[in-house]
Amino acid sequence: MDRIVTNTIKMDTGERCCLITDKVSKVPLYYPCLYISTELRKKNESISTIELHSASIALFYRFLNLKNIDIEARIRTAEFLHLQEIDGLKEFITKRMKKEKVANLDSGCRVNSNTQYFRLTAIIKYLEWLCDFFTVSYKRDHKLIEKFIAKLKSHRPKIRFKNQDPAKDRNLNQNQINILFEILKIGSEMNPFNSDVQRRNRLMILILYNLGLRAGELLNIKIADIDIGSQTIFINRRADDPHDSRIKQPLVKTLSRKLSISDDLSQEISNYIKVERRKHRMKKDNGYLFICHKKGNTFGEPLSIQAYHKIINALRISCPDLSRMTGHKLRHTWNYEFSSKMDRMESPPNQYEQEQMRSLLMGWKEGSGTASTYNRRFIENKAAELALNMQKDMINRGGV
Repeated sequence: MDRIVTNTIKMDTGERCCLITDKVSKVPLYYPCLYISTELRKKNESISTIELHSASIALFYRFLNLKNIDIEARIRTAEFLHLQEIDGLKEFITKRMKKEKVANLDSGCRVNSNTQYFRLTAIIKYLEWLCDFFTVSYKRDHKLIEKFIAKLKSHRPKIRFKNQDPAKDRNLNQNQINILFEILKIGSEMNPFNSDVQRRNRLMILILYNLGLRAGELLNIKIADIDIGSQTIFINRRADDPHDSRIKQPLVKTLSRKLSISDDLSQEISNYIKVERRKHRMKKDNGYLFICHKKGNTFGEPLSIQAYHKIINALRISCPDLSRMTGHKLRHTWNYEFSSKMDRMESPPNQYEQEQMRSLLMGWKEGSGTASTYNRRFIENKAAELALNMQKDMINRGGV
């Protein structure tokens, strides 16, 4: 079942490229790779997006292999997929993929409707392109193609929109924050990490909490981006950096920006660079702030996104109160704290100025509306507090 796989490679220019290959013959699939090259990369899609589309197309070709369907031959003769085959494909893509590469058909695990919708949409876009590639310029063929694509689209599941309850439990409460940093104390019996990486991992969480960074931003920080004297960190976009050895390069999705850091955070960073990091860097230093401490092939290399997720997962299982923690929740926590700070000020900036400030610090485009989304949890809490106070006043006035 896993004969068709996706592989991401790093080219000499630093650009990451995703291929769909036959694992047995080691040969890339011509039409899927042509589609990736001429359509997805041409649109300047991020490598993460290209990998997701490629995984869906690879899943489609595993289905074709299972059913002995030559899709290119079918399209040439305007036969396409039969209704029962479309039903079979719809069922096939519901299966969870092991490490996003292998479909385990014996597993009862199914992906959610949003993932099913994305997979089928990615397959439809590929088939639209493939039909256009092979089509003969007859109106009959175009009408048949349109009918086929419409039939595929009608089989997509209904999706659950994330914005239905965007603010629920997205930030950590004060008790969870206290527990988190109690666990991260150096030498604590509750600390789930080896002594060799405790300071590094604590610093990573401190930066996420204090600056509200995304994971990609954190893992892309270089020592050269840090100015201890002026106490600033520059968040830089480095897509396709040829000096980044990570195949799955963590990406900065936000705008580049300079952020101020406190005395305490500046001291923590300085101590880590001078002491802990120095013990684990390679002779030819790559310059990234967070590097792998473990002996082996990756020793001294920039910390991978997989290693980052392992760190977060270790914290999640270290205490039941942190069982739903994610790194991104620290970004939401920062935004909640920002709103609270504004609310406590005697003469706070107006709403427009607050959104400008928040967007600048978070790296969002001004006017994108993202600032309002991140502020919603705070507004909901304030609204609930106001509503309760109103109810108390109304009860008192009514003599209840």
